[in-house]
Amino acid sequence: MLPLVSIITPSYNRAGFIELCLDSVCAQTYKNIEHIVIDGGSSDATVEILRHYEKISNLRWISEKDEGMYHAINKGIALAKGDVIAYLNTDDAYFPWSVETALDRLLSGASIVYGDLCLVKKSGAEEICYLQFYRRFVRRFYTHFGTIAQPTVFLKREIFKQLGKFDTTYQLIADCEYWLRCASKGYEPQKIDEILAVQIDHQETLREVHEKLLRQEFSRLRNQYRVARYTDIRLLGRIENAFLSRLYKALFFLTFFGHGRMNRWPQFIGVFKKTKATFSAREIITSLLPGFLIQQKKVKSFSSSLTPARIEAMVRAKD
Repeated sequence: MLPLVSIITPSYNRAGFIELCLDSVCAQTYKNIEHIVIDGGSSDATVEILRHYEKISNLRWISEKDEGMYHAINKGIALAKGDVIAYLNTDDAYFPWSVETALDRLLSGASIVYGDLCLVKKSGAEEICYLQFYRRFVRRFYTHFGTIAQPTVFLKREIFKQLGKFDTTYQLIADCEYWLRCASKGYEPQKIDEILAVQIDHQETLREVHEKLLRQEFSRLRNQYRVARYTDIRLLGRIENAFLSRLYKALFFLTFFGHGRMNRWPQFIGVFKKTKATFSAREIITSLLPGFLIQQKKVKSFSSSLTPARIEAMVRAKD
């Protein structure tokens, strides 16, 4: 029997975002999924949206006051019946192949996996997509160079049985603490060189609103797990930025375009049509160049960005 995958979504007044999240779960190529939404008593149209989706998908939900995002996620974990668990925020979304890809790696022996990410940044009325590539997990350097894209993480239920749930004393980065807890107990996160999720970065994101608290929690995390500070690893970081990160990006493109996977492009573009995001061509190209050829680490978007329609037309022309 195919393993059940439980996807948990915490929510509070996210009617403007949650449909993209719900649609992305419904569109998975892997179908043995339960989606659990833990709503914090929303006063907007979120509950009405959930009532609609529970009629057309394997969705369960509750709406009641909670003590924050990680408290809601822990409630979802307690309700989950799956052998594999993930959590997806309301302003994030999967690609159709995400669950199937992660499950393949987990069935091959990994206990916790993560992948690459598309970040959609809102700038006024414009939304621009950037490809975010992540390195292999290195516990000692986690808080600076080995960050994990949370929306891409999938882990086996046995981990929660062994290590417990998220630490709710962390308000913003309990996920980061949990990945380090996993690694310290022998469950080291394994990297998948594929883009598995979309994350929408906007002004209402908790980590954007509470920047000072975010710095404080990262400082606490470094002390708790004895990871290095920036000044201790500056040289290593430069070497990694110049060589290893570009290697991982190249591996992604080789796997994405290989083995007949060009048929993923229409699905890839379809997700971004819903976000109304455009692609920064310069950002994508620059991200693949060796570090010493790039004078500025941050590349501003410009008017000649590739739109989803243009990329889709290019793909059709190649076929």
